[in-house]
Amino acid sequence: MSQLSAAPATVGRSSRPRIIMVLATLASLVLTALASIFAPAQAVTNGQPTGEQLFTNVGLFYVDGSSDPGVQLRPRCSLSVYAYKAAATANHCVDFNGQDVWVTFDATRSETPQVKDLLHGVAYESDSRNYLQGDYGAIVFDAPVDRPIMHFPHVGQLDHMFEDGTLQTATITVVGYGAVDVVKGTRVRDLNRNYGTTVGNFQAINEFRLTLTQNEQKTGTPVGVCSGDSGGPEVLGGATGHIQIGIVSTGDQNCGNTNVMARLDTHEALTFYSQFGPVWVHGHGPVMPH
Repeated sequence: MSQLSAAPATVGRSSRPRIIMVLATLASLVLTALASIFAPAQAVTNGQPTGEQLFTNVGLFYVDGSSDPGVQLRPRCSLSVYAYKAAATANHCVDFNGQDVWVTFDATRSETPQVKDLLHGVAYESDSRNYLQGDYGAIVFDAPVDRPIMHFPHVGQLDHMFEDGTLQTATITVVGYGAVDVVKGTRVRDLNRNYGTTVGNFQAINEFRLTLTQNEQKTGTPVGVCSGDSGGPEVLGGATGHIQIGIVSTGDQNCGNTNVMARLDTHEALTFYSQFGPVWVHGHGPVMPH
């Protein structure tokens, strides 16, 4: 009896830790699965945060929100530095020439920004208010900003790429501080500067615009642009690219299928942006203000 009672007692003690371990493992797997289901999407839609190392020349600008009770500054659009005192953004982000704006380059922006912590600049719009013919806006800082500069493509570069077939298979990265998801028709923003890369998603090109479609068959996970990404850069290549071929202009209602950019390889873009600082054209050198 003592041997029979001893044996089960020994088995019981050794089995209990194994049972607990199995249950703990199952619980961990369930929690991990739930976390992956309910974790908030990262953006640019289905993108990822840049952190403090990537795209440090991409910022977010705020405008005066005093017309809204309790709001001091309202986040407006993204931008990218192309000269020591100038940044490119979208024309439709600018309300009027000479508009005061306040800029952050923090990878994670403050939920309650203070003017004293931001860089001041003045925004300018291009002559054309027809966004289909050059959605070009600029911000001029009060003082030089210590950020790497984006290079522009040479005039007609996207046309040449289209003709030789490389545009149709190009890797293009979009960067911005825009909304990360659309939930029941409401666009949800986080506090991060995010980026997303697409490959071979060319859809259409015309004189002033390049359209990409986020085709899930090609990319696995579609990368979209959303509210707040406007004005941000569209960069040729991956996360270390520095040739900005376009400016985020528009997308679609669900922020997941279409990415339309204003081309920067146009005479109009070069003429407009060189007013505010030297534009470094990749492979050709700077075009000076005139």
